[in-house]
Amino acid sequence: MRADATMRAKDVHKKRVHVGAVGGKCGVSLAIVLLALASARAPDSRAEEVRAAAPSSEATPTAGLQEITVTAQRRQEDIQSVPISVSSFTATELESSGIKTDMELPLLTPGLNTNRASGYFQPRLRGVGTTADSATVESPVAVYMDGVYYGHEASTLLDLVSVERIEVDKGPQGTLFGRNATGGLIQIITRDPRAEFGGEASTGYGNYGTFTGNGYLTGPITRDLAADFTVHFENQRDGYGTNLYNGDPADRSRHLATRSKWLFTPSNTTRVTAILDYSHEDGTPTLYPFPGTPSVGTLPPGFNAVRPRDLLVAASFRDKGSWGGGSVKVEHDFDFAALTSTSAYRKAKYEVDFPNTSPDPNFIVNPFLHDKNSQASQEFQLASRAGSRLIWVTGTYLFYSATTLWLMRA
Repeated sequence: MRADATMRAKDVHKKRVHVGAVGGKCGVSLAIVLLALASARAPDSRAEEVRAAAPSSEATPTAGLQEITVTAQRRQEDIQSVPISVSSFTATELESSGIKTDMELPLLTPGLNTNRASGYFQPRLRGVGTTADSATVESPVAVYMDGVYYGHEASTLLDLVSVERIEVDKGPQGTLFGRNATGGLIQIITRDPRAEFGGEASTGYGNYGTFTGNGYLTGPITRDLAADFTVHFENQRDGYGTNLYNGDPADRSRHLATRSKWLFTPSNTTRVTAILDYSHEDGTPTLYPFPGTPSVGTLPPGFNAVRPRDLLVAASFRDKGSWGGGSVKVEHDFDFAALTSTSAYRKAKYEVDFPNTSPDPNFIVNPFLHDKNSQASQEFQLASRAGSRLIWVTGTYLFYSATTLWLMRA
């Protein structure tokens, strides 16, 4: 059985307020990459400002290409100089397109498809992905947030709040990003806290009784320390379908996501970033059978073809998940290279309850799935400084993941 992941558009009316200045598995891998540019850099071909001939006229710059910074090669570069197919989107572009989760990124990204199967996020890039919805399967399209790899499929369905930009790197990325990047990867970069006090808040209400609320607050703690806090909440009161047995709404959900980011800059050459996050979701999904298997519940013939999200069971299906963790990134610039250390620890828990699935004795009655995962990672990276004639990067990455899975039946 798998959850119907069809997306439905919601007409949402929002109100926004701005305040101040918005400012046991174990894997160990060692990757050493040396990229050399033997030839001299080509001269900059960007258009220069065109000034009026009359001395009294003010100089008017011509319209040029806006520089887009990406980190597809583990360093900040202009997207035009990166020999990789990359789609990059700013927070403004995501908001104007109505994209709120990574499930909706295909609306802006050619070649990307996403699916949610029994609560597990399954992205596919250029046809490369997985359809295995299991607690022990990691997607070949990796998901990174602020440089931390999210290995558990159930914890990679993310609300895109306080995001600075998103990069979708297409094609194999194993050389620089290691395991599980055969098809590519999705990088989510959140915005840094600012030294000026500021914030914003928004609320929205849409069809299916959907209420949303967002809040963001940032400001200084000390002269060298700034912090922010983000919260997102969404509650869909009415379901896309109905349980015809008792009239309860079916296929609805509720989300909560929080994040706090702290930035410490003791000097011009050192940055320390600490992040804490927590997310929770629960809902009543609609399940449909694999082709050739009986329907879920007893519905009139052909009824599911008209309203596929309706079901007929004595008790509604339920799923619930929570995940969170923390990370610390230390960045230091030496005279010859830049050193980055990223330490992270995450935990995730996902539960699915299918009570009274069917009176058919061939069905499992009252199964309960409990999926619990924890992961720890440590990465050291040493890279050449920007502007060096020889561009290189070397590093060490350690990753540990443990999953416990229970399947019980009444």
